[in-house]
Amino acid sequence: EESGHIWDIQLVLTQANHLAEDADYLAAIGLYRRLLTVNHVIVPPKLLENVYVGIGQALLKSGKIEESIAILRKGCEQIGKNHGLAIFDTYATYACTHADLEEATRSLSELNDAINTNAYQSNIAAASRGEAKNLEQNRINLIKWHADVVRAGLDIRTGKSDAAISKLSAAVAAQLQIPNLMRAEASAMLARVYSEAGL
Repeated sequence: EESGHIWDIQLVLTQANHLAEDADYLAAIGLYRRLLTVNHVIVPPKLLENVYVGIGQALLKSGKIEESIAILRKGCEQIGKNHGLAIFDTYATYACTHADLEEATRSLSELNDAINTNAYQSNIAAASRGEAKNLEQNRINLIKWHADVVRAGLDIRTGKSDAAISKLSAAVAAQLQIPNLMRAEASAMLARVYSEAGL
């Protein structure tokens, strides 16, 4: 019966994600909210993380910025650093852009803790199974890379152009498997910093 509940949750989550992709944020948020009322004990952490990330993104895109950040913060507390990287990454990204500097700084610290926790667990799991860990390591490297870009964004907010340029230059040049769109966004940020600094 429990696996049946999980299947139902996955179906509703898929529908909510489709609605969000179609920019029907109100309907998507309604479904995400319903999913958050389900007993969290029966929901696998990764599935719950996807719900929180989905509603956080939909709320932000619908202009409900403070509520988005608040619900992502709650999601981080609910899921914990042992299970979530995407939720901490999304929370830090939004907090560094829209929240006050204290919360922005705290969100980056929590993201860094989550990265370190997941990297450690990944190493232990890979060693115990004797399996290659390339896929998981690539995922962690991508989150680390994105965290540096987010930190650069916070540097820009606080007038630390030199620090931002250093981080963004390293990000753009990184020899990692970074999606083209993400690398292009980092390049655009770097170009803006140079332009604003008159360089």
